[in-house]
Amino acid sequence: MERIEPEEVSLELARDLVRLARIAIERHFSPERLRIEPRGREMERYGAVFVTLEKEREGRRELRGCVGVLEAYMPIWIATVESALSSAFEDPRFPPLRRRELGEVIITLTVLGRKEPVRSLEEIVIGEHALYVERLYGRRLLSGILLPEVPVDHCWSREVFASMTCMKAGLEERCWEAEGTVLYKIRSRTFRELSPGGEVIEVNLKELYEKCFKA
Repeated sequence: MERIEPEEVSLELARDLVRLARIAIERHFSPERLRIEPRGREMERYGAVFVTLEKEREGRRELRGCVGVLEAYMPIWIATVESALSSAFEDPRFPPLRRRELGEVIITLTVLGRKEPVRSLEEIVIGEHALYVERLYGRRLLSGILLPEVPVDHCWSREVFASMTCMKAGLEERCWEAEGTVLYKIRSRTFRELSPGGEVIEVNLKELYEKCFKA
């Protein structure tokens, strides 16, 4: 099946995918009342996505779960549903989501493109690229990914973004300089609910990043 790239995802499709993500989580608590019904051919195209759950705390977003599918090997709607369920109930950093939290979490969908090796940090566009790093130790693969929202939220430079991705993988800072390590950039687009279960918009991360440098 043909892959769907980030630039091909319409706002309508993104809204439907976020809706499916929320239904999937709700269905965990009420399986007899909710059905997951993907609509349209675009839903069947293969895609890579991450689903992030957050809570609003005093005007700040607090992470509640984030899991995804890095490679496009299943229909994007299935990747979204599975990522949503894993984010809600299987992220080892957090306890499983409780029913009463459903009305508190905001869902963010990040659609990822193909991995491209980074030849120079200057190629990295903050707000457009996720970063993924990997290094093979014998049969053990050390890897880590940071989504494009992360450097924007923290006002990181390209170098800090790359270094933090290394550390996410359990590697040393500036790990991309070591032999056997490959740093990848991944084009992406981000869609987020404005409120729990509310309107879904595309987030202009580049515009938000510009605010880091304004007095």
